[in-house]
Amino acid sequence: MMDSPSASNHRDPEVKARFSQALSLMESDRWSEAEGYLLENCRSGCSDSMVLLGNQLSNGDYEDKRKALGWFLEAAETGDSSGMRNAGYCYALGIGCENDKGEAVRWYRMSAERGNAKAQCNLGVMYAYGNGVEKDEAEAAHWYLKSSENGYSRGQTNLGVLLLEGRGVEIDKVGAEKWLRMSGTPRANYYLARLLLDPYYGNADRIEALSLLRSSSSQGYTKAMMLLSELISDEDGDESERLLEEAEGIKNNRRRRRRKTED
Repeated sequence: MMDSPSASNHRDPEVKARFSQALSLMESDRWSEAEGYLLENCRSGCSDSMVLLGNQLSNGDYEDKRKALGWFLEAAETGDSSGMRNAGYCYALGIGCENDKGEAVRWYRMSAERGNAKAQCNLGVMYAYGNGVEKDEAEAAHWYLKSSENGYSRGQTNLGVLLLEGRGVEIDKVGAEKWLRMSGTPRANYYLARLLLDPYYGNADRIEALSLLRSSSSQGYTKAMMLLSELISDEDGDESERLLEEAEGIKNNRRRRRRKTED
């Protein structure tokens, strides 16, 4: 997901008022009117309006996507970290441009160095998988930590997983538990449950682990569904089977959407 500003930091109160009006119009599905306010703000150098305008255009056809990238780059030139991050996102996925992982890394880094927590996580992911840069899980952990300290839940989850598995860092299960709990996302709860199921871990707690898996499963996280199904198969075979069927249904829907996108 791209950054999408919810307010303008522009010094001109009239620009701020137009930005707020544009947001209100967008919530009412009156995009053509909102676009007029945003374009006027862009002419006044409002980078937040450039980012919001680009974000909306990125959902359109190729020409709209190309314009979106242009607005992100223009915002980035003003020093806007969200414009930088969104430009990186476009290059990473080929939105309005050719896919260019190296260019994505460049923009993510610029944004990350300005303290953008999501960009810090994005840059960590690029290092973790070797996309556009040489694979380096220690460097990934470095950026995940910065993202985590800035409060981004995905960065916290990713850092927790590296600490849990000892990838790029020394295994630190207590540290992993800390960051996974802080994240609290379905994915984080799945990995936290796995940790709490470890009988050699000092804070092991099967009851809490099952509770976390149920929470994660209820939010559609298929790995949690499959693990929970396995754990309860002897005591509740019907529920175990239901979880497996639901997980498979979710995965099949994802495959169909992926094929449709590729077509």
